[in-house]
Amino acid sequence: QPLLYQSMTSVNWRAFVNDDLGIFKDLSNRLAIQGNRGISKFITGFYVDANGPNATLYNSGYGNLINLANGASSDNPPLSIQGLQDACAILAGMRDSTGDPILITGTMILWYPPSYYATAMNLMKMLEVTVSVQGGTQAGATGFPAQAVKVGNWIVQNLQLVMDPYIPIVCTASGVQHKMWGITIDPNSQNRPATEVGFLQGFETPQIFQKVPNTMRMGGGVDPMMGDFYSMDQDMKIVGVMGGVNIDGRSTVASFGQ
Repeated sequence: QPLLYQSMTSVNWRAFVNDDLGIFKDLSNRLAIQGNRGISKFITGFYVDANGPNATLYNSGYGNLINLANGASSDNPPLSIQGLQDACAILAGMRDSTGDPILITGTMILWYPPSYYATAMNLMKMLEVTVSVQGGTQAGATGFPAQAVKVGNWIVQNLQLVMDPYIPIVCTASGVQHKMWGITIDPNSQNRPATEVGFLQGFETPQIFQKVPNTMRMGGGVDPMMGDFYSMDQDMKIVGVMGGVNIDGRSTVASFGQ
């Protein structure tokens, strides 16, 4: 169901006349930025809600929360190499509604808030990992594992990073908004999209409109600078028409990061 979003600016003709610095000449660019921001926040709202990962997409029914119940080594780990391994393990064990396995292949998209920027960069640039679990042995009484395995950074081979600055804006829970993260399979490689967003025909990108000026001098033509006859304002707005829905949570996993 398409929803209408719009943002408007109104500037009096006197401001344009005295605009020595040209600060009103880029109003259309400002509206375009606002339109793109609106789309980004709209999309974020489908996989993030006020409390963390969107409860309609991430829940026990889908089994896609990174926790002990779904096979992770800990409940809601922060973004880390262990957290990524747990996320991959949960994705690999996904089953459809009939109980058959879902073969998760293709590109994985790691999304996270700005607070994890350095962490995500370090994980992507990591050269090797020393593993004392999941192939090695856990540490004994001495604090050192009996066997440790050094592996290459295999986990980032099909991983793409998406830092979403709107996560801590949409999520208002102070203990979660800077800690949550998740992985979503690229719908181009897995015909099981988690979320679908669409735009009304003709509004695939936001459209900018201007109010037609209706002020003219006696015996002359319309003067665009004078704007509206009564307010003497020039009005401009950007319009976006879009809709979306969450479809299937079996191609995505998320952690509260706590």
